[in-house]
Amino acid sequence: MDPEDIADYFKKHRYYDRFDEKNWRQEMEEHPLLMTKSPENPDQIPPLVEAIRQLKYGEDCNSPEELAKQYKLDGNELFKQRKFDAAAASYTKGLAYLSKELDETAELKSVLFSNRAACYVMTKNYQKAIDDCKEALRINPNNLRARQRMEESLYKNYNK
Repeated sequence: MDPEDIADYFKKHRYYDRFDEKNWRQEMEEHPLLMTKSPENPDQIPPLVEAIRQLKYGEDCNSPEELAKQYKLDGNELFKQRKFDAAAASYTKGLAYLSKELDETAELKSVLFSNRAACYVMTKNYQKAIDDCKEALRINPNNLRARQRMEESLYKNYNK
């Protein structure tokens, strides 16, 4: 179909089940791609939302490195929202998908440890931040953010 055929089709076939002006917000909130909050009851999760979750977090659809990157992105977004505990949990989930050996994911591991350390600094859990910075620097000694966070954590831990 070319664009003119599509335009002609919509001129002839109007969309009659459109959103009602009175309750459009409610209808938008019920749409799986537009909802701002997930349902409290897991049984109420629409199939489309579950399918999207499986695409995003499914182990059969993604490699461990892709999953770790996704959890890193989620953690970054949570950190921006100042949800530091949730961000730290997201970084921890990302780390769980990566192997303990130093391999091609070493840079990502170092960043995840460093980012989790930033969460710990923000929640004033300086010893955990120091431990994560040590691990990040063990993996990648050139990680400047980890070095900076380590210095900040040591200073703040000492001056409690």
